[in-house]
Amino acid sequence: MDPIATGDYPFTMRAILGDRLPRFTVKESEMIKGSFDFLGLNYYTTQYARSISFLTKRNITYDDDMHAFTSGNLSENIGL
Repeated sequence: MDPIATGDYPFTMRAILGDRLPRFTVKESEMIKGSFDFLGLNYYTTQYARSISFLTKRNITYDDDMHAFTSGNLSENIGL
């Protein structure tokens, strides 16, 4: 949501994704900043998340970028 609210991605995303995250030009940043009239949130699915250390070697994939293990099963997520 940061790009449409502030005109750029947050620092943490830039740090994790590096060159894989596109850069906005100044003009693009000005165009997208505050460009939303309505923001809806879909909350129909429950996902539990457990942090995975940034020091843990991970694959460079979309799913691994969040550095978290997610599951719809709480006992699986907390290691039961």
